[in-house]
Amino acid sequence: MTLQAKLLILYAICDSFFFGGFSGRIQLGIDLNEAANRLFRIMRAQFFAFSLWAVMVLQASGAYAENAHFSFSIMGIGAGYFQFDTVYDARNYTIMAELKSTGLVNLLRPFLYEAVARGRFSGNVFQPKSYEERARSGKKRYETWMSYRAGVPLPRKIVPPEPKDKYALDPATQKGAVDPVTALYAILRDVAPKQACKASVYVFDGSTRARISLDQRHTVGDQIRCQGEYRRIAGYSPKQMAEKQAFPFVLTYGHVENGQLQVVEVTIDTIYGVAKLQRR
Repeated sequence: MTLQAKLLILYAICDSFFFGGFSGRIQLGIDLNEAANRLFRIMRAQFFAFSLWAVMVLQASGAYAENAHFSFSIMGIGAGYFQFDTVYDARNYTIMAELKSTGLVNLLRPFLYEAVARGRFSGNVFQPKSYEERARSGKKRYETWMSYRAGVPLPRKIVPPEPKDKYALDPATQKGAVDPVTALYAILRDVAPKQACKASVYVFDGSTRARISLDQRHTVGDQIRCQGEYRRIAGYSPKQMAEKQAFPFVLTYGHVENGQLQVVEVTIDTIYGVAKLQRR
């Protein structure tokens, strides 16, 4: 494949990034007027002020911190980075995540995705309390909020409003499913050796339901490798389901000094070809 062809594919990827999940709503975005832009900036400032406050409160209470920074490439061409910072104690967690374009993708169609998820957990079971995200792709911007009651997501709020999706699922039917950032953390977090390759989580982003799972553990040299799958379940259009339902990936752990295992690489089979996350 020529470099020109790869660049054209990367341009397309910017509107259906990361399994076609995160930026699916950016594609439907509307250019904001000046009043909406002012509202966006105000909400953005409040969002980060509250998030930083929550992190400081948890740190002051003797909580633990975990962070990870991954570079992202498709077909060998750098596309961006994904990072998360997590603060947690025995029962509660706060995750701040960021996905940003770099390199050629940043020149073709820059994008930025930021999110904060909060909730409670016990072992491998996560129960979100709230989820907020904001994204930008060129001049298109959106913000969305989703809260939970007894493990059941409430209808999400979106600014600017989106056209109604006739395939979207009813949030009241999605008890037990977690938000996208909590799901990624459940898969990418540090784990004890005995817990490697044993994750499974259902994801609800406000309209669609999917499942991410890890199994089939293999030892390769001093690393541990898992087979994983991201599977679309419901809430997608017939075209999306016909296009692709299962996205296999390979997740590789490396050992760290504290005896835990840490994700060092994820290789993903996307609609546009093989993508790779590499820890930095």
